Amino acid sequence: MNRLGIPWREWEPALQVLRSLRNLQVDGLMSHFSVAESERPDDLGFTEEQSQRFQACVDSARRMGMQPRYLHLANSAAIALQEPARFNLVRAGLMLYGSHPAPALQRRVSLRPLLRWKTAILSLKRVPAGDPVSYGRTYSCKRNP
Repeated sequence: MNRLGIPWREWEPALQVLRSLRNLQVDGLMSHFSVAESERPDDLGFTEEQSQRFQACVDSARRMGMQPRYLHLANSAAIALQEPARFNLVRAGLMLYGSHPAPALQRRVSLRPLLRWKTAILSLKRVPAGDPVSYGRTYSCKRNP
């Protein structure tokens, strides 16, 4: 989603750095889907691509000698719609607050909203041209930073 963390394109060099930190033990790896709630064919393909990228990152970490015990990819929508992405942890974000991330979830889970959100900007990032940003891939960067 191009928010926090290590971009998948930078994972291999990041692993080299992580491996060099002798006092660091990696107990878990996680990522986040941007359109797991969508049933559009191109979004389903993108979600599958994200799953494959995450699995490739996990495999790379294991080849480097890391044994992450916790693997986490499924958000609220993926809990209900993307069973293979559940691994051994899930994050029921929006669902915990009574919000459906997708119409498909309304047919599967009964929820009721329970709060309102207010926030401030946490960080700004440079994102390469063509990369989608945030939920729903609603914006793709037009140019390189």
